[in-house]
Amino acid sequence: MVKAGKPGSIVNLSSVLGHRALPGVLPYCVTKAAVDMITKQFAAELGAHNIRVNFVNPAWVRTEWVQGRIDKGLTVDKKYPH
Repeated sequence: MVKAGKPGSIVNLSSVLGHRALPGVLPYCVTKAAVDMITKQFAAELGAHNIRVNFVNPAWVRTEWVQGRIDKGLTVDKKYPH
């Protein structure tokens, strides 16, 4: 986009776990935090070229793993709040 002189938008998908620590999922949390920082850096660098960069950090998606945590009463908010 920069080389072509075209404005645009980049949206990265991250996770709420990019902002929280949760035992047992270190690689996931660290990589999502990295996605957030990369997005912020790109936004700082590309904004001048009329390129908007954002990330979306969805909360829990009811996967089998998440449902198992819910069934055990181990949600992030209860056990590991900010």
